[in-house]
Amino acid sequence: MLFIETGCGNQSGEPPVKTNQILEALFIDNTVKTNIEFHHQAGNPHDYFMPRDMGSGVGLIDYNLDGLLDIYLLQNAGPDSGIKNQLYRQNHDGTFENVSNQSGLDIDGHNMGVAVGDISNDGYPDILVTGYQSTRLFLNQQGKGFVEVTQVSNINNPGWATSASFLDFDRDGWLDIVIANYVEYAPTELCHGSDGKPEFCGPDGFPSATSKLYRNTGKDAVFEDVSIDSGLAMHPGPGLGVVCLDFDGDHWPDIFFADDAKPNRLFINQQNGKYKEEALKRGLALDAMGQTKANMGVAVGDIDNNGMVDIFVTHLATERHNLWHQEPSGFFTDRTASFGLNQSVWRGTGFGAVMADFDNDTDLDIAFVNGDIRASSENPVTGQSKMDPFWMNYAQRNQLFSNKGEGQFNDISNQNPDFCEEPNVGRGLAVGDLNNDGKLDMVISSIDAPTKILYGSNREKNNWIIISATDPQKGNRFDIGAEVTVTAGNKRWKKWLNPGGSYLSSNDPRLHFGLDDLTKVDAIEVRWANGSKEQFPGRNSGSILKIEKGTGLSH
Repeated sequence: MLFIETGCGNQSGEPPVKTNQILEALFIDNTVKTNIEFHHQAGNPHDYFMPRDMGSGVGLIDYNLDGLLDIYLLQNAGPDSGIKNQLYRQNHDGTFENVSNQSGLDIDGHNMGVAVGDISNDGYPDILVTGYQSTRLFLNQQGKGFVEVTQVSNINNPGWATSASFLDFDRDGWLDIVIANYVEYAPTELCHGSDGKPEFCGPDGFPSATSKLYRNTGKDAVFEDVSIDSGLAMHPGPGLGVVCLDFDGDHWPDIFFADDAKPNRLFINQQNGKYKEEALKRGLALDAMGQTKANMGVAVGDIDNNGMVDIFVTHLATERHNLWHQEPSGFFTDRTASFGLNQSVWRGTGFGAVMADFDNDTDLDIAFVNGDIRASSENPVTGQSKMDPFWMNYAQRNQLFSNKGEGQFNDISNQNPDFCEEPNVGRGLAVGDLNNDGKLDMVISSIDAPTKILYGSNREKNNWIIISATDPQKGNRFDIGAEVTVTAGNKRWKKWLNPGGSYLSSNDPRLHFGLDDLTKVDAIEVRWANGSKEQFPGRNSGSILKIEKGTGLSH
């Protein structure tokens, strides 16, 4: 069955245009209007405790199922600091209310990553929070708050956990959990920069950690650690980013880890509870020069509309970010240069990254946040800054690339000052439609700086459609792992449902399709996470649709 949940319309409005330059921008800083006042804190950085340098993520979640995305923001000041994560509930006028008190989510610690998924199949999304020496699982109490279930769930991951994601790796209808662990860090290890001054350590001096895979038993939110049995434990790596999608075309979820200063890992699902690591074989371990890089954030999507997912990974400012293009199915080629992504106005050390159609022209654009990991006099912050003075020499400007079609990109950072002009120590980045107007918005988490909420501007009037693919047999939860294809005229666009990605963050689980000047889609096809396929009728543009499994035409 197809439900129209809401049509087009900006619930919160947008602030007045400030300058002529903004007229060409895709994003407007709407932070003040949202009433969100959150300043990320990482504790005293002068001890050069490495987790402080790695930042925290952003979680977009409709935790009370009112059709509006809420925002969960993480703090990294440490345990017993009293500086706690914050949950902001969105009101119907576009403002946000801090509901952290008694939400069950206001915890302190060196919190880094957030993953969102419904582990109990009651329709309400639950939350996993990762961090240094801490991984915690919270069960949604039907929109009335959260209760921690870490101990009873058998989630025991005391190492340094970074990004995480939900997936149904065995396709049994229950969401499992994969966690990227980083390194076996020794805080007593002291590191120095090239000038001999104290500096944050990198990953090279520490053993790589083993990633974790937990299977959902389907009983009372209890999980089983299958990291060894599945084969993941055989291949440790310093994981920072993780994405779980079908990367080889067999419709079973695979797992990609972006590994810092080591070859990336790609675990291919063997459909029997086992995984094989095949990143080198499939072209994703190294770049076109056969080199490894400081792989950090991950963005995925079909950048040239050939029906196969591509992968973008961010690196250091001294390196080039990489875009691996998939073709033929299951095999990837580093096409960074040929797609124009090495022609950037400036360079930075990238972390959170997203692929999304920001101008609704049908082609996916790429945005990423920058922030150095070493202090540099080349990163001066000028003017009035709300940033902690220590971090000013780590700050860099974010970047935005526009897809011109056929996967060819232009750097439009200078045309988007609200996203790119002010330097930050960018780490977390999440994308979603906060005000349900069909234009995508972004939430940015930067070290020791205020969170920024950027709304899609009115520059583009192109059409769009947003699709929620849910399963009524699983409490109408989002069917993570589903593949949705829309057809309009002689064109087809495909997207994969999993909000996990970027860096330490969780995006809007709804699938957004820009339609350019098309006023409707002719057909919608869903391949559900269990492999079955259904066809649904098309709809006019400007709609947010809810598609339920079992109500379409099977084929």
